[in-house]
Amino acid sequence: MLYPSNAIAQTSRLGFRNDVVRRVGNKRPITLEGVAVNAKHIFGTTKSINERKIAMYERAAELPQLLVTWVLVADGRQAQIYECHKTTQKIPLGGANKHHYYNEKSGHELVPMADGFLEAESVDDYQTGHDRRGTASSSNSPTHNTYEPHGDINKELKRRFTKIIADKLQQACIESSFDHLVIVAPTRMLGELREQLSADVQNRIVGVLPKDLTHYQDHTIMAHLHDMFAEVHIG
Repeated sequence: MLYPSNAIAQTSRLGFRNDVVRRVGNKRPITLEGVAVNAKHIFGTTKSINERKIAMYERAAELPQLLVTWVLVADGRQAQIYECHKTTQKIPLGGANKHHYYNEKSGHELVPMADGFLEAESVDDYQTGHDRRGTASSSNSPTHNTYEPHGDINKELKRRFTKIIADKLQQACIESSFDHLVIVAPTRMLGELREQLSADVQNRIVGVLPKDLTHYQDHTIMAHLHDMFAEVHIG
């Protein structure tokens, strides 16, 4: 039999806050203390819950982690960093059961990173932004010489640009943003990058393609990298 609401209110006013809430047949009344005891029995104490959480995290740490692969496509004027994602394509088999049986074909796609586009400084911006530092001045004379040859400025701009790329990759390396790195760039640019890249970044390089593919779409770039990815077992 259930107690009426006014009876429960009366027991509360008499101070029996943990007393009877409900009685069913001859079973023991359910009290708030009993509920707490049953909850501990079912879910465990706070300590045991924390122990199970720790065990769960430890088991997750033992699972194989997915490695992140970046692809840098660059020339002397611009660069784009892509993140490589694994894809799976389902190919239906022929015959009457083509909708029920299929083969799975694994592949990769390149996804441009939102903050992964870099562009070199122009000659005009370099001269204007640096107070026309294309001129060479002598500390012993107030006179200035003529501007540096245009080729020397371009060489300096390329050196500064490769330094920007190297610094970005180094920061990403410190933050453990990627595990593997593939570089696609013309041969001369590859040599200039090697001079700027830190040892930590170079240790993550798993492939190099000496081509200028900066003006190609991501799927076309991936087609050029297909054989390399298979050779170095990029998952």
